[in-house]
Amino acid sequence: MGNVSKPKIIFRLILGVLIVALGIPGGHVLYKFYSNRSVVFEVKGDKFQIYRNGKWQDFLVKGVDMGSGKPGYFPGQMGITKEEYALWFKQIAAMNANVIRVYTILSPGFYQALFEYNMLTDKPLYLLQGIWVDDNDIEEFSDAFAPKLVSNFQEEIRLTIDVLHGRTVIKPSTGRASGSFRFNVAPYVMGYIMVEEMEPTFVVPTNQNNTTVLGFEGEYLYTEKASPYEAWLASMGNYAISYEQEKYGGRLKPMSWTNWPTTDPLEHLNEPNRTWEDAVSVDLEHIHPTEKLTAGIFASYHIYPHFPDFIRFQPEYVSFVDSKGKHNPYEAYLRDLKKHHTMPVLVAEFGVPTSRGISRMNHILGYNHGHNTEKEQGDANADMFDSIVNSGYAGGIVFSWQDEWFKKTWNTELFDIEDNRPYWSNYEVSEQSYGLLSYDPGDKYTICQTDGDISEWKGKTPVCGADGIELYAMSDERYIYLMLQDMKGDVEDQKYYIGADIVPSLGSNTYKKEGVNFSRNVDSIVVLNGKDNSTVLVEASEDVYYRYYSLLGEFFDRQPAFEVRNSGLFNPWLLMMCRPLFLPQTKEHIPMEFFDSGKLLHGNSSPSSPDYTNLADFFISPQNRAIEVRIPWMLFNAADPSTKMFVGDLYAHKTFDTNPAKVDGIYFEVHRAGNNNPSTPGYYTWHAWADSPTAHERLKESYFIMQKKFAEY
Repeated sequence: MGNVSKPKIIFRLILGVLIVALGIPGGHVLYKFYSNRSVVFEVKGDKFQIYRNGKWQDFLVKGVDMGSGKPGYFPGQMGITKEEYALWFKQIAAMNANVIRVYTILSPGFYQALFEYNMLTDKPLYLLQGIWVDDNDIEEFSDAFAPKLVSNFQEEIRLTIDVLHGRTVIKPSTGRASGSFRFNVAPYVMGYIMVEEMEPTFVVPTNQNNTTVLGFEGEYLYTEKASPYEAWLASMGNYAISYEQEKYGGRLKPMSWTNWPTTDPLEHLNEPNRTWEDAVSVDLEHIHPTEKLTAGIFASYHIYPHFPDFIRFQPEYVSFVDSKGKHNPYEAYLRDLKKHHTMPVLVAEFGVPTSRGISRMNHILGYNHGHNTEKEQGDANADMFDSIVNSGYAGGIVFSWQDEWFKKTWNTELFDIEDNRPYWSNYEVSEQSYGLLSYDPGDKYTICQTDGDISEWKGKTPVCGADGIELYAMSDERYIYLMLQDMKGDVEDQKYYIGADIVPSLGSNTYKKEGVNFSRNVDSIVVLNGKDNSTVLVEASEDVYYRYYSLLGEFFDRQPAFEVRNSGLFNPWLLMMCRPLFLPQTKEHIPMEFFDSGKLLHGNSSPSSPDYTNLADFFISPQNRAIEVRIPWMLFNAADPSTKMFVGDLYAHKTFDTNPAKVDGIYFEVHRAGNNNPSTPGYYTWHAWADSPTAHERLKESYFIMQKKFAEY
């Protein structure tokens, strides 16, 4: 609670008790009596300002984005409880953040927890509330002026404002929050950010279909030289301000609209996909506040270091050197964009994820879209925040507070089952691991760590074994865990092959390259070959990477030998990162980039260890004569392990189709290199958990790095 005096603490505790005792109506009366309604934000120059202690003060946004997803729930199901939000607000405040940004109406518990938290602190968390256009309306109409889209969006605007003022009930409906909203958080709303990142496929048709729309003139907003889409943005913003003022009065709030580099107002001459990334601009400089809108407007952008491609290839960005002495194309773009604007600019999303998988790289900075340690995530986010502040922005909002298992990424989304994504943690998916707070599998703790301590395996029965080797297995919502113990071989120098027969009708019974024969047709091989040469291989006819990209024709030639069963060929487990590119300004050809996601990283996965890394895949323990391994489910071609669905026959159709197959379990067998006496296959199975995954929360290393960084400002 900071430096809150004892009388204030006692008063607030009494107030809280009275609110509970008097119920919600009594709470409103007391809140109106107590709350500081002079809390107000305006924009001035290139900054936010807050009025407190009788004067205007500059206010730097140090925020976190918060979605509504958690394990076992799609975001529209609103599974997060009021108690969870209450804990999160304490953690966010302790991180020295001052703003929470949400994208749409959340559950009543969110607003109640925010109300209660802010009432008991001298350092409130301020809210940037988003208002989204319905995705179904965008897809159906592809025109912002479609009457049904407009009426639906205006209804959403009214509902959002009523929710913030604690004066509405929303009936249950699929995909949205519902319930009784009775807690007034409007005094702590610092502004609105309307709409989502708009695709050119929505903005361009809107402009083409509405050429007679020459601008907008409203009570609070007007336009000059605006496109039809920009005029529509102004009209919807004006509608929101008017509705709030007419119904509730009170202080005006700053207004903004979401933008991103794809529709920014700049020209990107070295962008390889200019027909998309430079197809249309949305320029908020064409929207202006009238004298009545004293709070003003600001620009909001989602800006990441790895996308679009021009950020890492524009020559003047690549050559830019920041104040720390490093080449920093991210900051170069920030500065270029900032020069365009006369209003404050907020980076409403920035960050990198801690996923094991990766979907894009920034080779200059190393701020990659995935495969970052938690320390690397924190360092990258902290550096980006420095760049944001140094470039004159009004602040930045880290994406995101919590990991979200329901998310998809372009290079993996065709390999799993869409409707079941929230029910397991796919560590190969970049988008799932942006959070500063991790959801780790297990109700209270993770069942296994690759850390040299094999006590969790005591009492377990080996799955298979031979000639002094025993292989054990267990699993959870993220990994299959294996522990190999060899009483005859040297686990540091010995090479082992663990074959996994997953889908009965598929696989090969030999690994031709190294002359290893298996008792059963195996679909995957875990090769353990010391700290630097261990990997996971996939049988060639089950290689989703090859099958998908070979059909597209532009990536590599077809390999007929890969397309037959029991070929004895095994491929590395690859992820596409970037198609071949041609840079139009510098005339360079950039080759295709891929990532060997099957390569295993030696390290300690225990968060309590000083050597901890979230990317650790295995740990060799000579004293225990053991190797512990954890394999992400997707590396075994799982499409949804919660229902035991795996990639099936990739050649059952002429077009790409994972043709998922349900399995009962997995047969494992283990070979020691140079030994012709492999183990007898042993069977491992697990209880399908369907839509009831287990998970527990853990603050990542990046949280504490951002805590320190935010404290500097």
